Amino acid sequence: MDQIEILKRYGQTRKTEVGDVLFRAGDTQNDFIVILEGEAQVVDDFVGEARTIGTFHEGRFLGELNMLTGQAMYLTGVVSEAGEVLSIPRERLKEVVTEEPNISDIILRAFLARRSYMIRTGLGLRIIGSRHSPDAARLREVAVRNRVPHVWIELEDDPEADALLARLGAKPSETPVTVWQGEDVLKNPTNLEFARTTGLEVDAPLNGPTTSSWSAPVRRASARRSTGPLRASLPSPSSRSPSEGRRAPALA
Repeated sequence: MDQIEILKRYGQTRKTEVGDVLFRAGDTQNDFIVILEGEAQVVDDFVGEARTIGTFHEGRFLGELNMLTGQAMYLTGVVSEAGEVLSIPRERLKEVVTEEPNISDIILRAFLARRSYMIRTGLGLRIIGSRHSPDAARLREVAVRNRVPHVWIELEDDPEADALLARLGAKPSETPVTVWQGEDVLKNPTNLEFARTTGLEVDAPLNGPTTSSWSAPVRRASARRSTGPLRASLPSPSSRSPSEGRRAPALA
């Protein structure tokens, strides 16, 4: 049976129009989306400055590792060409991961690849501070250890750092400053404040790796790191967008 037909057992199909928001950065209850017809884009929107990260066509799926760990989404998904999608709630997606091993491998490998790309590229959280600040180093370490994609903006090197702080209502003397989803601005937050804002599990050790809190299927996929070919109905996350002359990474 076709993989998408199997997935339809777990969700519902619906028509889409240009501009429909499939999920927003900060969502914790959004659905896993498979594009059946049309097109969608994933956008990083920071303080009103949006950039398109990836474009998804028929047969592609939108989602990220946070959908299995209970954290908020880092990016926003918007319909760019009307069509139809399959929506699967987060709880049903966990059933897919448990009950459909072949499809689970494809989804989990894509989720892990997308998270790695986001960490390498610098998406989501912004940390603004001085290279000489112990508190800035502390927050960066928490982000790295918990695999939270982020951008480090250094006061000494970034000529736009002061202007950005002014837009956020902060002063250099109040750094380090963290900016989550372009809205939640924290001035020198504690580890607990940082965790609550970014959706980390506050019961987990924030100064150490938290992969123990990941679901068992995610841990198994992380350990396997299978490199086998993906089936055509759910393509590989490594393809790039035609707008770039290549197909863009499937990022969210």
